[in-house]
Amino acid sequence: MKYGGCPPSPQLSTEGYLYSGPVHGYMKTGCLCLAVFILVALLAACGCTAPVSSEKGNTASTPVVTATDAGLRIITEEQYPFNYAGPNGTVTGQATDVVRGILSRLNQTANITILPWSEGYSLARAGPDVALYSTARTDEREHLFKWVGPVSSYDYIVYARNDSMFKINSLESVKKAGQICVVKDDFRHQYLLENNFTNITTTGSDAGCIRQLMAGTTDLWLGSSANVQEIAKNEGINASALKGVFHVRTVQTYIAFSPDTPDSVIDAWQSALDAMKSDGTFAETGRQYGMAGTGSAAAPASADAVADQAVTTLVAVTDGQMKAILRPYEVLALTDEARSGEWSRIQPLLAALTIRNRIPGSGMPGLTGPIMPWPEGLTSSNLKSRSYFPTVLAGQRIGRYCGHQP
Repeated sequence: MKYGGCPPSPQLSTEGYLYSGPVHGYMKTGCLCLAVFILVALLAACGCTAPVSSEKGNTASTPVVTATDAGLRIITEEQYPFNYAGPNGTVTGQATDVVRGILSRLNQTANITILPWSEGYSLARAGPDVALYSTARTDEREHLFKWVGPVSSYDYIVYARNDSMFKINSLESVKKAGQICVVKDDFRHQYLLENNFTNITTTGSDAGCIRQLMAGTTDLWLGSSANVQEIAKNEGINASALKGVFHVRTVQTYIAFSPDTPDSVIDAWQSALDAMKSDGTFAETGRQYGMAGTGSAAAPASADAVADQAVTTLVAVTDGQMKAILRPYEVLALTDEARSGEWSRIQPLLAALTIRNRIPGSGMPGLTGPIMPWPEGLTSSNLKSRSYFPTVLAGQRIGRYCGHQP
């Protein structure tokens, strides 16, 4: 070996010694630290800190660890700029780069397939081992998938043709403005159904909706502020031919995993994503697609629209709370005790559930405490015999709380 003027390392037997890593040679365990220090000092003194090469000219290299298959079927849809097919057919986009970044950090590989949303959504629900992005996380979907994210966000806007005369200032007015197009089984489709829309037209893609809108076969399109210009461009439509008439909501999207996916996989993916956000990689990915520090192209909101949105939000929150209260009672109704029809068996369960759901300070189960105690002979009583019944039936309040016995 050539040492460039440096003395060669002592020839040591390997028996009973630990390998010292990048230093060429072996060191006794008890003298490891001291030996490394002395050797580094000698190498530095004689200018031999460069990698040592053999007479054959082979340079030392770090072993490459081969990436493993993630064991996942990863599906997305065409939704510029988050996930879409690039010029060479490779799936790209901001959310796609995030997914690939997670795979890289986990030293894993996986193929990503673009499918129509409805098909991908069905596959993700059924599994096995399917990941679907970018998926809006909603209360209705919460228990259908396992989640990692968020990976992106954008605004949902109701769009109309620029020459239309619609005056829309609330979600209710959208219901009266004509047919509104959405992507089948998309979150926007589900959102309209949950809000009792009956004037819905569905297609397999946003491009289909914008074509129908411009052809006049639908009146409105519930689209995304993130990709409206790109979709219009791809369809040969000038984006100025469209206008946003109502801002619906801002949505965060996630990677939705089929429910059979092991929790260890979910934890690993979430940890990798969190690390990307901590070290600035996530933000840099967004900047590459023009997403950093930019607001959404939402339609201006009138005072009526703001009030309508506030009422919609309040109704949604209240509805969620009431469903949470009702759910335990629905479960109780399925028990053998409830099905027996015997009050003596039902009363202990009902009383326990009411007490458990009590929040001090009011008079409703689940919100404020039990409406009334459980007196003996309750089953023989009739609410109509109560003195307050006619007043309550008329919609008036009785006592301190509505419906609470004074």
